[in-house]
Amino acid sequence: MKTDSVTMLIEENNQLREKLNAANKVYYDKILLYMRSTSLFKTDLEIENILLDLLRDLLEVQKNGESASDFFGKNPQEMCQELLDNTSQVSFKNILKTLVPIVGGGLLATIFFGVLNPVLTINFFQLILEIIVVSVVVWLIFRHMKKTAFKRQNKFKLRDFVPIFINYSLVILVISGIFLLSILFMTDFLVVTVPAPYDIFLIIFLTAILFVWEVITKSDWFKSLLPVFLIMGVLATLARTALGTGLIDYFSESEMRMVVVLLIVYIIAMLAFSVPILLSLSRDKKRRKSNVS
Repeated sequence: MKTDSVTMLIEENNQLREKLNAANKVYYDKILLYMRSTSLFKTDLEIENILLDLLRDLLEVQKNGESASDFFGKNPQEMCQELLDNTSQVSFKNILKTLVPIVGGGLLATIFFGVLNPVLTINFFQLILEIIVVSVVVWLIFRHMKKTAFKRQNKFKLRDFVPIFINYSLVILVISGIFLLSILFMTDFLVVTVPAPYDIFLIIFLTAILFVWEVITKSDWFKSLLPVFLIMGVLATLARTALGTGLIDYFSESEMRMVVVLLIVYIIAMLAFSVPILLSLSRDKKRRKSNVS
């Protein structure tokens, strides 16, 4: 999780990196990619401080006419790994700060997309599988970035893409197979039914938890997703009321009506997701301009 201080360090790093010459920038970018992709369970503040210190040292060396490879050596991976080995692991508290919105958001999304079901059912087995799959995919992406950080070439070659494509295709095939087997043979495993009116209480509780969690933790990455989950919570709650049930029955009578409703919900969800991100990018851009001036 990135705090305000970590965000400031990243912004400063982005600004100072523009002062590097072309060769030094390519060299340092590989260090930056390796450090960030390998530090998934490391403390962000420590990693960004290390990266900024390395960048400042490199800028001083550059003033004296030396290159990054002269200063750091031809094989910076060993130096990076030694620095990573000396950094502290992320605390369980920070892991929990990230895990709670993922689980809560996933649970709320599961309820929302099952809103047409007359009785609220939650498939915890499927939810656990989804979290595992997302975690595996994220791990694979970071693993690939780590392995290729110091092997990247200026020109992309098609033969470099082939093993990547094969590996990820196999992963997707295995994951799809697991999901298919779970759907066919484990339909009732860890499935919980929540009768009315407790279904409404559960939706309101989950929505409130996610909102309060964001207010307390001030998570940058979850801030952009929060409006989406709030809309999901409101719509899922309304769908469980007498008015919502009547509207669903009305629109279900016509396929065209249902398509229109789904399209409207999709547009609202996309706006709720994209507008906060665009506003955040705009604020960051203004902040960078003010720092430069």
